Amino acid sequence: MASSKISMINSISMEMNMDEYRGFWNNKRETTVTSPFGLHIGHYKTALDTDRIANIHLALLFIPFKYAYVPTRWAQTIQVMLEKDVGSPWTHRLRIIELFDAQLNAGMQVFFGKRMVNKALHTGHIHSSAYGSVPHRTAQDAVLKKTITLDMMRLTKTNGAILDCDAHACFDRIVLGL
Repeated sequence: MASSKISMINSISMEMNMDEYRGFWNNKRETTVTSPFGLHIGHYKTALDTDRIANIHLALLFIPFKYAYVPTRWAQTIQVMLEKDVGSPWTHRLRIIELFDAQLNAGMQVFFGKRMVNKALHTGHIHSSAYGSVPHRTAQDAVLKKTITLDMMRLTKTNGAILDCDAHACFDRIVLGL
């Protein structure tokens, strides 16, 4: 079992061509707050105008993922607190987010957020009940499925139980002990 997981990880390409790289940055909004180091999405978009600089940025993006090298700026983050209710800054109603370097965030989105999730989905490693960040699955699908299940149980007078695994502030990556 362990060897199949390793071979699955090794089958995910940790390289990116220039078209993918350009497409990634061109689809990002410049208003998104990213890097705590002053380089933001606008800098990377501007660098796309010069092939030489864009190639250097592309190499600097995939080398750490391919060779397990961590640049020092990737090891630093800034924590920001956002109000859940605007105008009511109570500590229990603040959302804490981490701001990573924009380039690290880009690599995480491409290599983990897209390639690994798609690979896991196609190989059956994502449970059918998972909906968060899974392509072609929405929160509305989960709610509709649950509503239909409850309605069916009520109409057929069938006993049943529903388990919701949603830990507070843990997004949606709760692993079920199956």
